[in-house]
Amino acid sequence: MVRRTGKLLAAGFAVAALLGGCGLGQSDQPSRQERLEQKQSAPDPQLQKFYDQRVKWAKCDRSVTTDKELECGKVEVPLDYANPAGRTLQLQMARKKADSSRPQGSLFTNPGGPGQSGVESLSGLVNGAIGRPVQKVYDVVSFDPRGVAASAPIRCSTDGQKDQWRSQDPTGDPEKDKQQAKEQSAQFGKQCLDKDADLVRHMDTLSAAKDLDVMRAAVGDKKLNYVGYSYGTLLGSTYLGEFPKQAGRMVLDGVVDPKADMADLSLGQAEHFEKSLAKFADECGDYANCPLKSKNAKGRLKEIDSFLKSLRGNPLRTAQADRPLTQSLAVEGTVAPLYNYESWPTLVDALDRAIRLHDGTQLQYLADFYASRHSDGKYADNSFDAMSVINQLDYPIVGDPQQWDQQAKKLDQVAPIIGATFKYGPYAAQASPIKPAGNPEPTFEGVPKVVLIGNKNDPATPYKFAQSLHKQIPGSSLITLDSWNHCGYTGISKCVSKAVEGYLIEGEQPKTEVSCKLD
Repeated sequence: MVRRTGKLLAAGFAVAALLGGCGLGQSDQPSRQERLEQKQSAPDPQLQKFYDQRVKWAKCDRSVTTDKELECGKVEVPLDYANPAGRTLQLQMARKKADSSRPQGSLFTNPGGPGQSGVESLSGLVNGAIGRPVQKVYDVVSFDPRGVAASAPIRCSTDGQKDQWRSQDPTGDPEKDKQQAKEQSAQFGKQCLDKDADLVRHMDTLSAAKDLDVMRAAVGDKKLNYVGYSYGTLLGSTYLGEFPKQAGRMVLDGVVDPKADMADLSLGQAEHFEKSLAKFADECGDYANCPLKSKNAKGRLKEIDSFLKSLRGNPLRTAQADRPLTQSLAVEGTVAPLYNYESWPTLVDALDRAIRLHDGTQLQYLADFYASRHSDGKYADNSFDAMSVINQLDYPIVGDPQQWDQQAKKLDQVAPIIGATFKYGPYAAQASPIKPAGNPEPTFEGVPKVVLIGNKNDPATPYKFAQSLHKQIPGSSLITLDSWNHCGYTGISKCVSKAVEGYLIEGEQPKTEVSCKLD
């Protein structure tokens, strides 16, 4: 599955944003009020009432965000776009107003996930990723997608269940592990449907893309300008295929290939997280407190593998006496810092404490931060539940048990350490009562020229996904960053920022292919 990345991404943003003057050309731009007074046409007359609404921005409630620089508002959307007269949802939005009184419009953002709160992530985006030149001329807007955070959040599992499922180790017996995956999936799916079956069945990405078009109209924009990270690229490409005439300047960073099925995604992520872990093992030797004693990367990687395997049935003590570090939690805590190269020193520290001092507290903390779990045992949001539901709706079940077993063997080959996390996903999906929405893949006829960003060594969204989407979207530009990070327009490369911001502000399309490096 696409792991939730927004919080980790935000945590890794550089504090200093790029500064500099640009030819802004603002005097001929309509005011915000003039934009709001423009008539917006709905794709279906039955939806017109939703397209006629306008966001009423006001001070944010502290339960939504504590950032005083942001304004908040809501928009109403139909639960089922095929039945606009039926139940509706209120979607939470937030914005950072542009410095200009006559901005170029709004720049919508989505931080990834799926299941990540855009409202919660907006502060991190405007304080590190979205450059100051862009913020001068755009209102930067984000939102909680349907079923997520403050937008009719679905809550299927208890905090105790999440703790149990996250900490449960594989047995090493394929049949037992398959059965375990199926039982958990069936239970989770039933709880979701029992909670709110109608909402669950309409949390798919195509419905979220339709919501995005309503939000575009509700802020008074004729075109959607957008920066999407990770899963946000899937939302963006879905919008692009569904609303090509409404698409404006769109940047898709950390690309999820809309043609990839769940097997492609699982294999790609497992393989590239394994490569990142191997690179980490190589560099660990440069740290004085690296607990891995082998003289080469291959040997150090084996030490990590041995340590993780040693925890199966023999968990490590932590500061929480009733909650030791299991193998599954240790893998989660190891994977979490791999999203961001700047976080690798924290993994060195955590492994040093675990291996040398036999204390799993820090690795457990990394795993819990990744899962939005507080030290009191409460989960800060519903991202665990929302991510699971959205992925089940978006990805059809492909293949049969024989093919799934072959896929599991392939995962063992390309990712012997990380691969176990992904091995029995198809069995779990088959057992779930939540069934795929059956939405078609997007096509890209008549779309504007967009900008894609791919990291050569991105662990979560393999570079080949960006290359694939580049071929699918006519006239697109592909910015390639040579780094081990997840996503590139995050304040870590002036080269990337210059290309992206020239496009967003002036409409300057980068070359078909651009190569960049870290600062």
